[in-house]
Amino acid sequence: MGASEGKEVGERGSGLAYRKLVDGGMIYDREQKLVHHLNCTGASVWEGWQEGHSTEKIVQDLCLRYKVDLEVARVDVEQILAAFAASRLIEL
Repeated sequence: MGASEGKEVGERGSGLAYRKLVDGGMIYDREQKLVHHLNCTGASVWEGWQEGHSTEKIVQDLCLRYKVDLEVARVDVEQILAAFAASRLIEL
């Protein structure tokens, strides 16, 4: 998907639009009228989650992509997913 294309995503199914950017991603929540800017790590987690990957798969992908320790990646992914849930973007 190119940087100019949007994609409907989200477990709520009520109007989350995601756009991949060169330096991360952006989620527009129509219901809350909020824009969430994601860095590269956050965008990777979002994309993995939306593709249906398990938390462990997302962790492993981050380890390979960023050459980070498994436990560090696991903590980061759990924190990012918790932030998505707190923002009502996903349900854990």
